Amino acid sequence: KKDVREPEQKFSELLDGSPAVDWWYKNGDSGKANFAVPYTDIEGHPRCFYVDYIIRLTNGTICLFDTKTEGSDKNGANKHNALLEYIKRHNESGQTKFVGGIIIRNGDTNNWYYSSMPISNTTDISGWDLLELDILAEMP
Repeated sequence: KKDVREPEQKFSELLDGSPAVDWWYKNGDSGKANFAVPYTDIEGHPRCFYVDYIIRLTNGTICLFDTKTEGSDKNGANKHNALLEYIKRHNESGQTKFVGGIIIRNGDTNNWYYSSMPISNTTDISGWDLLELDILAEMP
């Protein structure tokens, strides 16, 4: 069985090496002291989604990303879609720009992909966007 912490370790290394990152925080997995987005699981129960990473880019954009491997979380699509709704509501307020979602590393590369659109699964990342922090940090 693959170590579920490996994606987090690889993503942390990417963040540490990126000049586009002002700061980042590895969020906890539970409790009121950590950031969570409400979602409904596949059985219809309300839950809290504790996003793995909160990142501030040099242009002030806040990124909310959660590392996964393909198909590793049966609730991944529900979590991703709830996070997109949270981001949409926040961005409509006209305050700080937010981006985010589930991110999946492509094989053994250091290329990470995310979808800015709702998804139905985390097993097929075709059509997802390459995560380019330097490009996101240049956007207004």
